[in-house]
Parts: sequence; C-alpha cells; structure tokens
Amino acid sequence: MRPDAAAAERAQAVREAAAAWREAGEVDEATRRAVDERYPDDRVRARPVFRVLLAGFTVLAGLAATGLLLAAGRETPVVPIVLGLLAAVAAEVQAGPLRRAESGTAGACAFLAVLLLVVGIVWTLNRDLHLGPDATIRAATALVAVLSGLVAWRWGMRAAAAVSAAAAWLFLAQLPIGRVSWLVVPLAAAPLLHRAARNDRRAPSHRAALRLAELVAFAALAVAWNPWAHDVGFVERLAELPPAGPGLLRTLCLGAFLLLPAVTLVVALRGRDRWLLWTAGAMVAASAVTFRHYVHLGPLWAILAAAGIVLVVLAMVARRVLDSGRNKERRGLTAEPLFGDERKVRLAELAVSMATLTPEAKPPEPKPSFEPGGGSFGGGGASDSF
Repeated sequence: MRPDAAAAERAQAVREAAAAWREAGEVDEATRRAVDERYPDDRVRARPVFRVLLAGFTVLAGLAATGLLLAAGRETPVVPIVLGLLAAVAAEVQAGPLRRAESGTAGACAFLAVLLLVVGIVWTLNRDLHLGPDATIRAATALVAVLSGLVAWRWGMRAAAAVSAAAAWLFLAQLPIGRVSWLVVPLAAAPLLHRAARNDRRAPSHRAALRLAELVAFAALAVAWNPWAHDVGFVERLAELPPAGPGLLRTLCLGAFLLLPAVTLVVALRGRDRWLLWTAGAMVAASAVTFRHYVHLGPLWAILAAAGIVLVVLAMVARRVLDSGRNKERRGLTAEPLFGDERKVRLAELAVSMATLTPEAKPPEPKPSFEPGGGSFGGGGASDSF
C-alpha cells in the first residue's frame, strides 16, 4: 500500500475513535475538534449512496467499452488485457495523485482490472494451449486469487481479500488433493492470519483484509470437517470426484463436529475477539443443523425455534452474570456497548424495529343496519317521500 494512503487510513481511524469517545462522553467537543485538526482528512470521499452509483456507472462504462471494441471486429484477447491494465492504472492514479478513498470509482476500476485481465489471460491460454474445461476453471480461479490479492495488498480493498481467499480455496478444491488441502491448510493458515491481523504495524485496511481471509479459512475448515459435507462429497464435487465414503476420515469428522466450535469459542473468549465469537456461533448453528439431519428429533422449524429460545436464555444469563460483576465486567468481558459499538447497536435496533413494524389493524367497519325514515320517489321533476 502507498505510504500516504496508509497514513490517511490511520488518521481516519483516530478521528473515528475520537468521535466514538465523544459520543460515549469520555471527551468533550473541544477535544474531538482538536483531534480532527491534528489528524485532518486529505482524501476525497463520497457518501455511500453516491459511492454505489459511481461504482455501478464505472463498471457499466468499462464493460460497454470492452463490448464495443470487441464488436468492432477486434475479437482478440489483447482488448480485455489492455483495458484491464488501463483500469489498474486508473485505480492507482485515483488512490495516489487524486487522493480518492471510498469513492466507488477506484474500487470499480480495480474490479474491472481483475475481471478483464482474467478474461484476457484465460482467453489467450485457451487459444494457444487449448485448455480443457477443468484446466480453464483452475487457471481462472488461480488468476482471481492472485490478482484480487494484489488489489487488496496495493489498495487495501477488503472485499478483494475475501474474493482472493475464496478463489484460493476453490483452486485447491480443483486439485486431486483438494479435500486433504481443505482439511490441513486451514489449520495452519487460520492462526497465521489471526496473528497477522492483530499486528498494529499494518494499515487498518490490511488488518481487516487479513481478518476476512481468516474467516474464509474458518469457513473452509468447517465445511471440510462437517460430516454431512463429507458424506455428500461437497469438496469432491467441486473437482467432479467421487465422495470419500466411510472410514477413518469420517470418524475424525464426527469428532471435529463437536470439537471445532468449542475450540473456536474458547479462543474467542480468551482473546476477547468478537469476529471469532461470531464465527463460533455460526459453527454451532451449522453443527445443530447437521445433527438434526442425522437425528430426527422433530420438524426443523421446531428445532430451530427451540435453539433460538435456548440462545436467548443463555444470552440473558450471560448478561446478568456480567452485569453483576464490578463495574459490570468480569475478566475483561462486559455486556455494555463500548464507544463506537453503541452506534452499531442503535442501528441494529432500528433495523429490527423497522423490520418488525406493521401498521395498526383497522377496526372492522360496522355492518349496515335498518334505519327508519323511508325513501323517496319521483319522476318528471316531481319527488315525494313514503
């Protein structure tokens, strides 16, 4: 990442922390303004709505230009390759001299660069080497993993890191040792990514990118060691291979079915890591659904409802235990929102309220009843009552 972009990210993190401290009442408004003046924002940013619009227009313009050049009789892989390189240069210029951050256009240019370069390179390989379908998929996933990783490293785009990690696991699944790689590699990759993501010497976006790659590694690990995924051959299907079948590996999967969520939960609690806590919760939910698949205890909706009730009760008990401690905390754990998290909690509460809000039921209209007084008749301009 460019040094000036990394410095801008660190300054933004300081400003966001100062705003959170101000909202929590830890500092006054003068202190917050002093922090903003000490760490000014030198980047050009766009609001989220305009960011999405600009990104969409940029992608459409890039794809339209590519289609026009290809339709003009230049059906050659040179077109997407050249346009992909131009898109990468445009992303670099926006992140550098133009000082754009969170603008939408830089991310769209990076996306176009990866997409067009992958299409152009795979097109060239198929034309010159006559790759088969399997080799084409392996080449495409490998290129996506490498190019998206470069985008995340150079411009700090978090989504590119997740795409790179997912493409890397898909590439490993295409190999003959795909299942073995999914079983073993995450066990070594997840701790390394976890340690790297907690290194403060890296830029904030790089730490977030590494954390997303860590979560993807945990997802691959959970899928590889899941008994149901083992029985249906989920990883093998990605490479069109037969399932592994019963054996020692399936027995190990049954053990990991209970061990992995428990170990992840313990590591998350010891490290006070919310990301891992959410990962452990997702693993527990996946394990519960898998258990119900093999042991039919009732309808799925009833099992999920019962699990939800149990989780609500456990959350209430955990909050009561934490609130009963000194300063509402025990061993560094607390149920109280911390600084900036309070805003997210409020947004979540608002979203839930809006999702569950329904208009008040209208009272039924009274049925018409007989009213005395008769009616009227007439004709030719005359009228009378009866």
